Amino acid sequence: MKLEDLAKKDQYNFLSPYGLGDTMMLCGFADAWEKKHAGKIHFIIKPSHEVVMKMYGITNYSIYRFQKEWYKPEFMKIARKIQLPQKGEIFVAHPHFHQKRLTEFLARTDHINSDIPFDDFYREFLDIPMDSPFTPFKTGFSMSLVLREKLKQYGSLENIVLFLPEAQSLPPLSKTFWKVVKRIIPKEKVLIQNVMNHKNEIPDIPNVDMTIEEVIALASACYSVFAYRSGMCDLIAPFVKKMVVFFPELHPHLKKRYSLKQKNVFEYNSYFSSKTYYLFHCLPLIKVISSPMLVEKEISDAIREECVKLFPFLKILKSSIEVRYFLFNCIPVLKIQK
Repeated sequence: MKLEDLAKKDQYNFLSPYGLGDTMMLCGFADAWEKKHAGKIHFIIKPSHEVVMKMYGITNYSIYRFQKEWYKPEFMKIARKIQLPQKGEIFVAHPHFHQKRLTEFLARTDHINSDIPFDDFYREFLDIPMDSPFTPFKTGFSMSLVLREKLKQYGSLENIVLFLPEAQSLPPLSKTFWKVVKRIIPKEKVLIQNVMNHKNEIPDIPNVDMTIEEVIALASACYSVFAYRSGMCDLIAPFVKKMVVFFPELHPHLKKRYSLKQKNVFEYNSYFSSKTYYLFHCLPLIKVISSPMLVEKEISDAIREECVKLFPFLKILKSSIEVRYFLFNCIPVLKIQK
């Protein structure tokens, strides 16, 4: 079916062109928009976003199959013609497709250093009152028999730690970073991950193929979740027992702008750096590694681990609470409490 054939003539047809978080925002502010404009919204979404409709209990939507694409030409053509919502027409419901009309708005709110919260970004774009409440999800998803069978080999659900290292709109974090994060998980816990692109897999962690609904269901039941900030975080945050979310360190304002603002979610800018000192410019002598270190037992306390390795004899592990010394990088010889 052609896109134009999906438009309902007596309603406002909102096409969501980008990510899960964007579709969630449109749904969360739909009541406020319909109240102001005295009209009904009909959503047009990609198949993978149907999960958002289910979570909101929305049935007035149509599915159009397309791949996410920045400034998709097909949608740009529609946006040039329909710059504001009109009854019976398709409105591309994202400001990136209306740059000419929204030049000032985008310059103020959408540059990399903007700290305008994402919900205010959408309130202003949708032209609704800035105190309009955001409607939360009505429901999540329960564990299905199919999902339980997929996870059977990993033991109790309460013992699983789920890694979600993927974000469709951000460059990936390094695998070295995720290896550092792995070290803080208690040994008795079972780690699994879910990625769509196998290039983003964290080495030595099983990748379990799951639908979005299944990821939400597991995140609701497992011990904890460690995730790169993405639209998936928006969907699972209301249901997780606890979740650690990482933002790219190079863009510190993203943490303020896209904060999930929930007590069970702990947010950090990702950080990893290392520096090696050489003897005679060729023999590695000292390697200094700085990285985020979170204590799982007290997950709200963030400490920075500084690990100094003197090859091949001594390793010094420093944290905010203690300093530990290891002979040959593995034999503990001394621990000093701070």
